[in-house]
Amino acid sequence: MIKILVTENENLIEENTGSTIYIPQCSFSFSYMEKTNIKSLTGNLILRGNSGTFVIHDYDNKIYSINAMLNSTISFFKNGEIFEYKVLVKKIEDGRLYLDNIRFLPTDTTFSMVWNNSAILYNKELNKKNRVDIIKLGGDAVIFTVDKNSDLARELLDNIKGEFHIHIKESIDEIELDTTLNIKIVKYYLGYGYTFICRYLNIQSGQKDLILRLLFRKQMENRKWKTKLLVD
Repeated sequence: MIKILVTENENLIEENTGSTIYIPQCSFSFSYMEKTNIKSLTGNLILRGNSGTFVIHDYDNKIYSINAMLNSTISFFKNGEIFEYKVLVKKIEDGRLYLDNIRFLPTDTTFSMVWNNSAILYNKELNKKNRVDIIKLGGDAVIFTVDKNSDLARELLDNIKGEFHIHIKESIDEIELDTTLNIKIVKYYLGYGYTFICRYLNIQSGQKDLILRLLFRKQMENRKWKTKLLVD
């Protein structure tokens, strides 16, 4: 059995090969032929130790070469948090991907937290602004969701190789973040909506420090809130 244990900072997998675990509504993301040609498939995941089977929804018999599949990852949501795993594709057969060497992949190399607020996304190519829902904020990356049937989702997919600006305005106590960041989509997942993982481009040290200070303050607030609940 695989148990998924969630802490504030990491996801740990505890192995016991005696049984399996079923995770519905997952996304499989990969770059095909080149890093900028990003693909995403939805399906269900069956885990067995560090191996698993991904059953594709609405399989259309499209043939993918395993050797051309780069940076393959699986993601799913648990308790409002997105979890991402690096995987090795061993075989593709009848709408099933047979996976091996499944390893937890942090979405941020510094520090990140689940976030629940909106931001303004600016598309430089189309000169358009749209509101997006941020679900995770970090020192190196930001993750937001978009309705899968929206015009914005189609615009982002059509300009997947482009650069965007995102304006984030947040404040906690005396810490105020009001900044615009240059971002690039590095991965997306299709589930109930589109989830886009974006890296900051040429972020200034002052911007990054302020984001991290805001995150640490948010973490302290969360801990105080949890302590108060336990006391009450």
